[in-house]
Amino acid sequence: MITFTKLQEFANGFDLNALNQNFAKLRTALLGDKQRVTLAFPLIAAGGVQNLNLSNSNAAIGEGVSVSPLTITAGVVYYGTVLTNGTIQITAQNCTAGGITPPSGDYVVTLIK
Repeated sequence: MITFTKLQEFANGFDLNALNQNFAKLRTALLGDKQRVTLAFPLIAAGGVQNLNLSNSNAAIGEGVSVSPLTITAGVVYYGTVLTNGTIQITAQNCTAGGITPPSGDYVVTLIK
């Protein structure tokens, strides 16, 4: 059994602040950088798209973006891209033959490093 005293002795040789910072970077790399945002897309024409931009200081060109709406709108597909360093573009694509205005709602946007 490892005692708290043994852990303290072991940890004395490490810079715990640096370990915490590295752990936070590793967590972000593995789990992504998530943010919950409220988006309101305008009318999307049949077969068309609408884009909205978000600021995210961690976003860099070449990284992936996952978009998960908390409410499903039939016929609309959402995806994201890093438009520029610091800017994520969220796209709503209407896959139907009629215009759709998705209701304003919350989305989870995950930046994948």
